[in-house]
Amino acid sequence: MKKIVLSMSLVLFSAFPSFAKPDIKIDLLSQKIVKENGKDVLKDSKEAKPGQVLLYTLKVMNKGNSAARKLQPVANIPENTIYVPEKNTSKDYKVQFSLDGKNYSETPMVKVKENGKDVMKPATIDKYKKIKWLFNKDFAVKQTYNLTYKVKVK
Repeated sequence: MKKIVLSMSLVLFSAFPSFAKPDIKIDLLSQKIVKENGKDVLKDSKEAKPGQVLLYTLKVMNKGNSAARKLQPVANIPENTIYVPEKNTSKDYKVQFSLDGKNYSETPMVKVKENGKDVMKPATIDKYKKIKWLFNKDFAVKQTYNLTYKVKVK
């Protein structure tokens, strides 16, 4: 009896094709922005001095054979840097920030004392620790996005 059950399950299993799945790969590139002849130029960022601006690029690729849904890449805002605010012009995703690496919001809030009362206020950007992109559409097979953000060295 066991042989029949086993052989039937093998036949059923082999009758179905392999399941399609996304395979997301992320590469991170860091460059510093310097002025040369009045223009911004990207240079290697092995060393950066206070006041310099770094550009981080997350190259996000779907190398799988199925679309990825609800993709949410996250990147660090390194210590001793401050996020440089930029307007998100993409309709494909929203950008959110975290103060603790767990809770994300487009405008993170902090509790402060005001006139002896606790009130919630938008956090200053120097408190941002992470950035997250929330895709509102499927991330298609073979699709690539270059997600960028800037930070300023303290």
